[in-house]
Amino acid sequence: MASHWIGWVFAVASALLFVFKELLDKPREHQKQWIWRFSWMSAAAAAAAVFLLVPESSITSEDVERAAESGSRRAMTAMFDSLKQCNAEVRSAPGGIQKDCGELATRWAAFAQTAFDSAQVAMGLGNFDKALIHLQYAQLSVRGDSAKVSEVYFYTGNCFLNLHRLQEAAMSYDSATAYESNSTSAWNNKGVALYEAGKWEEAVGSYSKAVGIDPNYEKPWYNTGMIFAQFGRWEDAIESFGRAIRSKRNYPEAWCDRGVALCKLGRFEEGLQNCDSALAYKTDFPLAWNNRGAALVDLNRCPEGLASCDTAIHYQHEFWKAWFTRAHALRCLGRHLEELKSCDSALAYKHDDADTWYYRAGTLVLLHRPDDALRSCDSALKYKPDMSCASDLKKTIVP
Repeated sequence: MASHWIGWVFAVASALLFVFKELLDKPREHQKQWIWRFSWMSAAAAAAAVFLLVPESSITSEDVERAAESGSRRAMTAMFDSLKQCNAEVRSAPGGIQKDCGELATRWAAFAQTAFDSAQVAMGLGNFDKALIHLQYAQLSVRGDSAKVSEVYFYTGNCFLNLHRLQEAAMSYDSATAYESNSTSAWNNKGVALYEAGKWEEAVGSYSKAVGIDPNYEKPWYNTGMIFAQFGRWEDAIESFGRAIRSKRNYPEAWCDRGVALCKLGRFEEGLQNCDSALAYKTDFPLAWNNRGAALVDLNRCPEGLASCDTAIHYQHEFWKAWFTRAHALRCLGRHLEELKSCDSALAYKHDDADTWYYRAGTLVLLHRPDDALRSCDSALKYKPDMSCASDLKKTIVP
């Protein structure tokens, strides 16, 4: 077999030399056609080198890379068609060419698996553009296996999602579910792509598809809760987060966000308990420490609230929300100079937050610094022109 393929490649190389010679001899107006022929035959030779000369055990990610860079998709398609033809001949006249088809199929499967594995490595390294190249070849190589095709489309969607190419991500997930309609992960991730694209209702519909297939799949329940929370539908959010938690008790994000929703309805004790549950599963969770601090301040337990904010900052010093919540706790304790410093720390990490500028203006009023307070109001209105509370505060300040 090896000598057969060596002879085949030698023939291709000879043809390439002939085409190259013809290219040099032809007038300029005829060279374009010969350049195309030379490129096509080069691609075929590259594909042959990868698929036919390399033993099954030695196909590597570098081989996939070379095939991807060679532009040999046409040659790969031709090879797949040859495999189908070979299998058809085996079915009609078994015996004579059974071994050849088997070897071709084995090499094809090895290439498909290597391409897929290379894509996984590239994704793990955050190189999603390179992963997409590998997945294109894996997709071509697994044609005819619906489960594998669906899996390749799913990971293709994940790459597009990470690259924020949201429409392409949603289309890839649609392709995944077209091959495997019960792919709950594809339905969920399509919902994420739609959510990030601002298509809230469609996102909820996609999440509903996922939980309709598997009611115990926690992620779409949680994601649905996040959409309800975004629109202030706190009761619905609490229910969705609760369903996520019933499906997976060790889900600190769901506990944390359920606590926020409860606090929004004035149920601060329950909100505090949910934050504590989140921290029981994930101690180094800055958002849960921050939300716990906010609940404690709302319960007028300000020293504990301040300590909780400090813990959040300990885990993530640049977490601006924790600095902002800390300012609330310090105002509750009457420590206004420290309160001002906390506002400034929050703004150092998020300079365009209108709420912090407004709160800072109130702090400066308490410190009897009206001119600075007016400037803080102006900054709040710069970033949020329709902020009526900042406009109203500005009217009450006497320079």
